Amino acid sequence: MIREGGGAAFSGAAGLLREFRLRPPADPQEDAEIRRRTLRELWPINLGMQIYGGLSLGLTHWLTSTELADTAVLSPVYSLLLLSFAITLMWHDWTGLCIGRFLCLVAVVVGLRISIQQTGNPYFWPIPVALVMGLTTAIAYDHMGEYTASNLLCWGILCDWGLVDNGHPEQASRIALLMVSGIVLGIAVNMLLTLSRRRAHRLNLHMARMAHRDFLTGIRNRRSFLEVVEADLKARPDVHRYCLMLDVDNFKKINDDFGHAVGDGVLVDIAGTIRRVAGDQHHGRLGGEEFGIIVAGLQYDEVRAFAARMVAEIAAMSVRGRPLSVSIGLARCAAGIALAQTMQRADRALYQAKTAGKNRYVAEAPPLGLVV
Repeated sequence: MIREGGGAAFSGAAGLLREFRLRPPADPQEDAEIRRRTLRELWPINLGMQIYGGLSLGLTHWLTSTELADTAVLSPVYSLLLLSFAITLMWHDWTGLCIGRFLCLVAVVVGLRISIQQTGNPYFWPIPVALVMGLTTAIAYDHMGEYTASNLLCWGILCDWGLVDNGHPEQASRIALLMVSGIVLGIAVNMLLTLSRRRAHRLNLHMARMAHRDFLTGIRNRRSFLEVVEADLKARPDVHRYCLMLDVDNFKKINDDFGHAVGDGVLVDIAGTIRRVAGDQHHGRLGGEEFGIIVAGLQYDEVRAFAARMVAEIAAMSVRGRPLSVSIGLARCAAGIALAQTMQRADRALYQAKTAGKNRYVAEAPPLGLVV
């Protein structure tokens, strides 16, 4: 039985919203696209913080050059920073960002060690916070394990070199506080930026898909249906295709007798049947009570069986005790013939099905380009 009342239309809209609800997507391709967009937007922030770290290093070096016995000892720090810049510029993925960030953290450790050993003061104290907090912004929320591991590795290097107890124990608590604060701030900034950007991208994808879906039934609208079929025709020109135009019989009388809410319910359920029977074949609502289906990769007899099954499936449905039916027109998509012309031929076959008594399919005879 057909669902009745305004709940039918609401159910169709709710089903569409559930299909694209704002949650971590089950579709791996959609998730990969969200990751790529997030990475593309956060990558400049990551690089900007690296540049900030390099400028801080240069400024600190200039301000403390009189206290350093040999300024050339800082060349490893500059080399590490330059290498991290190069990796981040050339390697635009999560791995490159992780490696670039790790090299910057190593540069921080080397700079701290040199500064404390030669001057007794951690003149590089702004850099741990800047780099540890800033250079992690491009790491996604689900990469937190890599982020934590890299920081623990840096701590291991720091402790192995005896930096926190190298004749200057008074600096140990200060360095530890700065590093821990940087890690905590890095996690917070990372989570906020990544989650907010991912939600924004997911919302954009959701809105883009909504623009290509019929709000009532949840299947493709006319514009999206035509676009995807045209694209498929160009991508696979040698595949045999047939166009089916489907129209609900006596739909105006259903609206007049039972109201538009019941009519909407009929469209929702018929669209569900089309979706189930058509599967991955292109299908959409063309307007009103008319639907379109493009069947690809099947022989002529198989397409006729497909059309007969569609008629039978919908004939088994009813609304308030009144049986439903559809009429279908079938036409072959011949090479060199525009899709609009094929749909017109299918529409003429549909008209023949209507005049022949409805609740049936009619194929153009013979199908264009096919000898039977």
